[in-house]
Amino acid sequence: RAVSGAENARTTNASLELRNGVAGQTPEATTYTFETQGFRYVLSLNRDGTGLLDVTRDGAPLTSEPLIGYQQGAAPAAATP
Repeated sequence: RAVSGAENARTTNASLELRNGVAGQTPEATTYTFETQGFRYVLSLNRDGTGLLDVTRDGAPLTSEPLIGYQQGAAPAAATP
């Protein structure tokens, strides 16, 4: 979906890649949770088109950042040997 507020858009490459997350559903959002090395990342993609990233370390909150845009898709199918 298009990103509004282009003056706030970033053009740098992603600096973090997370794998092996767990998807969840609430009435308000689809959530994806990733845990690694004491960090927990919870990405909430809300039904109203907004999004939020919450980060904690060892259970202590570090940051909560709204997403200005996101694109959601399906993972590619695994290759069969």
